[in-house]
Amino acid sequence: MKKGLLKIALSVLGAAFFLCAKAQGVPGASIHPFVFEDVSILTNISNNGKWATAHGTEESKTMFPKLIDLSSNQVTELLTGEDYSNLTSAAYDVTDDGSMVAGSYDGQPAIYITAQKRWSMLAVPDSCVGGEVTAITPDGHYAVGRGLYADTYMEAVVMWDLQQDGLLLDLSGIPFEDMVGENNNQRRLIGVTPDGNKVLGCISYSYVSPAGIFFFVYDRQTKKCQPIGFDTTTETTEEGPQTVWTPRAEGLYFINSANLSANGRYITGEAYMENDAAKGYVYDIETDKFTLYSDAQDDMPGFTACSNGIVLGATPPTNPYRDWSVRVGEYWYPISLILSQRYGINFSTETNFSNTGTPIATSLDGKKIVVFVAPQKENYILELPETLDAATTDIDLLGNYIVNPKAGSEFSSLKTVTFTFPYEIELLGDKSNVTFTDENGKKTGTILSLKTDDKDLNISFRSTNLQAGVKYTLTLSAGTIAIKGDTERKNKELSVTYTGRDNVPVKMVSATPYENTEVKQLNYTNNPITITFDTQLSLNEDAIGYLYKDDETTPDGTLRLGVTDNKLYVFPVTARNLFKGHNYKVTVPRNAVYDIMGNNGNDSITLHYIGGFEREVSYDNDTLFVEDFNNGFTKTMLYEGDHNKPTEEMQKMDFNDSDNYPWTMVRDEDDPNNYAAASTSLYDPVGRSDDWMVTAHIYIPDDRCYLQFDAQSFRENKKDSLYVLVWVTEDEFSSMNSERIAKFKAECDTIYAGIETPGDYEDFLAGDWTEHTASLQPYAGKNIYIAFVNSNENQSCVFVDNLLVRQDQQFQISVTTDQTVVKAKEIKISGQIRITTPDHTYSTLELTLKDSQGNMVDQISESNLELKENDKYDFSFDKPLPLVIGQENEYTILVQLDEEQSEPHYSVKNLSFQTVKRVVLEEGTGQDCPNCPQGILAIENLEDVYGDLFIPVSLHTYSGDPYGTGFESYAAFLNITGYPSGTVNRTNQVPVGAMTSDENGNATFTSTAHPCWLDYVAAEMEISADANFDIAKAKVEADSTINMTYKYQYALNVKGQNVNLFTVILEDSLIGKQRNSYGSNSDPLLGEWGQGGKYSAATVRNYPFVDVVRGVVGDTFYGTAGYIQPNVEAGKEYTAEATFKLPAKVLKAKNCKIVTMMIDANSGKVINSARAKLDVSDFANAIADIQAEKPNVEIAVVNGGVEITTDAPAQINLYSLNGTLIGTAKSQGFVSLSTNGYRGLTLVKVTTGHQTLVKKVIVK
Repeated sequence: MKKGLLKIALSVLGAAFFLCAKAQGVPGASIHPFVFEDVSILTNISNNGKWATAHGTEESKTMFPKLIDLSSNQVTELLTGEDYSNLTSAAYDVTDDGSMVAGSYDGQPAIYITAQKRWSMLAVPDSCVGGEVTAITPDGHYAVGRGLYADTYMEAVVMWDLQQDGLLLDLSGIPFEDMVGENNNQRRLIGVTPDGNKVLGCISYSYVSPAGIFFFVYDRQTKKCQPIGFDTTTETTEEGPQTVWTPRAEGLYFINSANLSANGRYITGEAYMENDAAKGYVYDIETDKFTLYSDAQDDMPGFTACSNGIVLGATPPTNPYRDWSVRVGEYWYPISLILSQRYGINFSTETNFSNTGTPIATSLDGKKIVVFVAPQKENYILELPETLDAATTDIDLLGNYIVNPKAGSEFSSLKTVTFTFPYEIELLGDKSNVTFTDENGKKTGTILSLKTDDKDLNISFRSTNLQAGVKYTLTLSAGTIAIKGDTERKNKELSVTYTGRDNVPVKMVSATPYENTEVKQLNYTNNPITITFDTQLSLNEDAIGYLYKDDETTPDGTLRLGVTDNKLYVFPVTARNLFKGHNYKVTVPRNAVYDIMGNNGNDSITLHYIGGFEREVSYDNDTLFVEDFNNGFTKTMLYEGDHNKPTEEMQKMDFNDSDNYPWTMVRDEDDPNNYAAASTSLYDPVGRSDDWMVTAHIYIPDDRCYLQFDAQSFRENKKDSLYVLVWVTEDEFSSMNSERIAKFKAECDTIYAGIETPGDYEDFLAGDWTEHTASLQPYAGKNIYIAFVNSNENQSCVFVDNLLVRQDQQFQISVTTDQTVVKAKEIKISGQIRITTPDHTYSTLELTLKDSQGNMVDQISESNLELKENDKYDFSFDKPLPLVIGQENEYTILVQLDEEQSEPHYSVKNLSFQTVKRVVLEEGTGQDCPNCPQGILAIENLEDVYGDLFIPVSLHTYSGDPYGTGFESYAAFLNITGYPSGTVNRTNQVPVGAMTSDENGNATFTSTAHPCWLDYVAAEMEISADANFDIAKAKVEADSTINMTYKYQYALNVKGQNVNLFTVILEDSLIGKQRNSYGSNSDPLLGEWGQGGKYSAATVRNYPFVDVVRGVVGDTFYGTAGYIQPNVEAGKEYTAEATFKLPAKVLKAKNCKIVTMMIDANSGKVINSARAKLDVSDFANAIADIQAEKPNVEIAVVNGGVEITTDAPAQINLYSLNGTLIGTAKSQGFVSLSTNGYRGLTLVKVTTGHQTLVKKVIVK
């Protein structure tokens, strides 16, 4: 099995930032961050600590080699001109005088001669086609590395005598066969001792299953190799002599990596264990002693060793976003703890890095440590006044703990406090070692017990009431506990402060949406009910809320509860529509939440809302209902009637929570955006399914309506039936319960019953659907529900998709009157009628215009007409419709063509003043997207046309763009899958492109056939905003808090509205690369990105991106409620204030802008928006440090394997075309997986949380 060569994927951005964090404790300690804008990382440090090397990796190529003078932090680029961004080159090591850098140039082993500013190529063994120099002695005498053959996996060991013009030295005695006796012709050298007498190397680096790989120390004097971690003996067998490998530590499977200390005596790395654990080790070359750190602490491989044998390890092993520790004695000391306790440095605050990183090298004296924080651009050198083992003196390992309730919590009664430590602990003292005092030092409360449980210390109190507003301190005496088995490792004094509150129920402070406002829908993702309390909360896990309609005593549905800090979220399992014409009541039971200690449960809460959801029968199209499940079960109600437990096979298909999801969403693995609904009847034990999926209430206007849907089954040897039922009722429901289902069964009609088939392929949905149609003629003029029911027993699954209720309309009506006017007393109503039926010619027409009260305003009558299919009749009423200023004026048009009749509803908003409207584009883009210059050009054009009235928001979520990290869910919410594409004021559910081509193939920003951004922006600009909205203040304070003040003024009187604010923080002048596929295109509209232009290169380097999303503020992507008043008067000015933190991702606050959108929480549409430059006048750190970013979810193919980067803990599996598992890993961040010799079509399956991504790739 082959293990892919580790290649850390980087992308190019430019030069470097240098910052310095000085210690406030022991003098002399400092952190020197190096942030390379071309995404390079540090690779080594000279033995004397005066020089460092760095390079980056882009698309599996090493690039951008650098030499850094640490006395001045001056960076010397070892490639210049066109070579900088195009040539493969690396820098791995440097001599003590900085005169020679070991690495590669254009795929060849080379030494960079500093004085001559050039690379000098070295010879390679016969048949090799290239190679690299991986290490050099401090005096520049010797260098080692590897030669590369044409076969990607073949390597040769190489050592050069640089004082003899790079003479290739004899390395006889280094074996070819690995631990399983295979000769894979893969041998490399990776380290050399300062005197050049011993080298560190590896055999079969890429072969780990079975474990052929081993590392060795080769002695040039004796010509012998000593494997690391293993002893070898030779046994005689029938097949001849065989080498027996005996691990020097129990459970050791193989050594997976090895790194040499600066003095050449110690080696450390990762020891891969038989139980799949990754442990650290140290090997002393002089004494031949191998020590495995096999204790029960977290997997902590070694990454470098000091010259005194102290090992520096980091965890997690498979993720490059690590935190490092120092091994002294029996313990790992986190470097963050050392910096804090010993030197008074808060690592996170000083550097703004989110993790301490991976140590890769130290100077000879061990006082300078080279660390990369992430596999992209962020590094630092830690400089200490002492060695690391001395730095651990007096470090309190028990000073690193978590306490619950957390410090600063408020509660009325104290019961228990739990400290959780990183080590298992034992009790040395007793409860007398604990004190609880008020702010005057007076002891209060009775401590009942002090007990340990593994890593927890539990302190129990007799219920102690606290005085409101008084601060209390809990103190644990020094020496009360110790690390289990080591009584010398005792705790220092620990103290935690709490604040008392009144012994009264936790109190609701506010709720959004506001009470008695109109709400169209409740759902978890966009529009939950948020109740804010007067203190931090804990949740009663058994509590549920209820939704009631009108005066009904039976709940319309149950509501789930969740807490964060002092907020309670109330939401349905699936979206619930609140229907217009009905009143709703939300109840939260007593004791649903408590304070953080579990005391003072809430009083029952009742909130009232007005239903706002109205089913519209559109006469502009023939669709009455449509559901494709791509956004979940948003238009259906689910009911679980059997409560059976799905089999293990079905649970793997996400049939886990059958009580809440009798139907679940499924899709083909290679089609991530196309979902269908599925229901199973495979249960353990066997039972009959009773799973219902019911549509929303649908009005059937006439006898020309029908139902259309797609269906299929799972297993060919099963008989999965599907029933479709119709229930006629005027009652409107937002959920189904047993009572309603019983009535449904008793009163329904069956309009379809059939046995489905799986099509040609059981395991795929695409191409296997059967389309079914059922007439709804009997239900003309009635309101109905349609149910899809699975009542099978021990069959397989039924799948349903693309539900459609359609009307064969005889005619369609459209109104051409403006939807919005300003201070108008009246308006003329006009429009058009188009005949759509081929079966009838109409002779008479009567149109009646009615106001909101149903009073006739005007009438049009025609006879002797001959209106047939596709004919159009334009109309205009003579009498205008009277309007009220500052109101939305409703009206209807009653249309009668012969015997056919309809009466659609319309409205005109009559604004009291002309508002200023701004339009927001939320677009997806990315540095590696070759078509994304289209987006840049389209935005520049829109800014030229509309100026400040157009606001672009750029999500860099194209695969591999570091500026998009963390915003994938934002892009997914907007349905952005193609790039560049975007949505304008969130009016288009499916994002559209930036540009297109006209009929002659020329580029254009506008098109009637395929509307682009400009078309949507222009359409939005034609519609006046209901309100003015402005940012009066956007100021960042010294503590990184951003204070916002908003002003808004409606031009309409509005009651019961539900409006949220959603804020995006943007940053300009972010440097990166931009792929460009238009460099050879002469179309003039492509400007500088086209042929001969400034940006015509295939990859544009150092491009300054603008309007880049760096943070979002909102409870959901619909924003946060509570800022905009529910009832507003036309013309009156209102204000709102908000505060939030400057995102840690921001590089320079002075380059930031704040964009805030007013969003209708019921419809999700943008009402108006504002943008303001961030005021940094009082910001102490106007140039913010760079925050380490999490990796993107990215899959890249390399020779013989796949590289995966994830933004969350992930299970990664590789499958061959026939379904065989050929590679697996658990990772968060970067991992390189080999296909173990397999070549061809490979399925990569990445599962993070509840999301699974499957991608087909071809491995060569």
